[in-house]
Amino acid sequence: MATSMGKFLKKLSFFLYTRFPFANAVTLLMLLGERATRENYPFLPPRVIFINVGLFIVVGVCLSSNLKRKEACLIYCGQLLYMGYSIWSVPAVRYREWVRVRMLIRIIGTVGVYTLLAFISSARNSSNELRRLGETVTGVYLLCYAYSIMNIPEETEAFKDHVLYGDLMIYVVVGALAIGALTCLSGRYIVDVCYLIVLVLLFLTLSIETDTRYWRRRGLDFWNQIRMIFDNVTVIVGFLFIGLSGKVKPQMV
Repeated sequence: MATSMGKFLKKLSFFLYTRFPFANAVTLLMLLGERATRENYPFLPPRVIFINVGLFIVVGVCLSSNLKRKEACLIYCGQLLYMGYSIWSVPAVRYREWVRVRMLIRIIGTVGVYTLLAFISSARNSSNELRRLGETVTGVYLLCYAYSIMNIPEETEAFKDHVLYGDLMIYVVVGALAIGALTCLSGRYIVDVCYLIVLVLLFLTLSIETDTRYWRRRGLDFWNQIRMIFDNVTVIVGFLFIGLSGKVKPQMV
């Protein structure tokens, strides 16, 4: 029974991670549509928007059909990094700093997971440098996530508003994220800690991120929050797939 469930979860996580680029394209368009009600011009040039949406769709097709899957993952990572750079540097975005930070943290997590998935997709031909890059980026993501919960007032307040015994639980959650971060940064026992990361991120997503009414009251666009939920789910599914596949091995000394 346990083996059957494991196989089902592995197939489900594989199916989902190959479809997330489609969700990214849809939510980006919905966010731009939402912002269009109060803006005359999008924060990115229309040509750039069309190119990115088109690439999201092409990457999704490649991942879904097992066509150059490693290259598609890396192209997707490059797109996400470009989106992150735009969010931080383009004045027309007009998001407050803490909103930009929480968006960037989730983009970093997605980049780290897809870098690891690129390694897994063609492990025979992949170098250890690609694996270490993915582990390092995911480690940085988990550290940044833990730091934001503890040190960004809006994130701390959101945690305490949604989590029972928040003053105590915040140390438990941050400690678990720190353990996951140190494991990823060290490059050892990634598979063993995947399920801990999945549980912690699932808890944070269900208890805090899905309360879209709360985040709208804090000034976030609805579809921006939906995009961040998808980013969290992407990382959760990625770590679940890595844990179930068991293909990212500890670095040998």
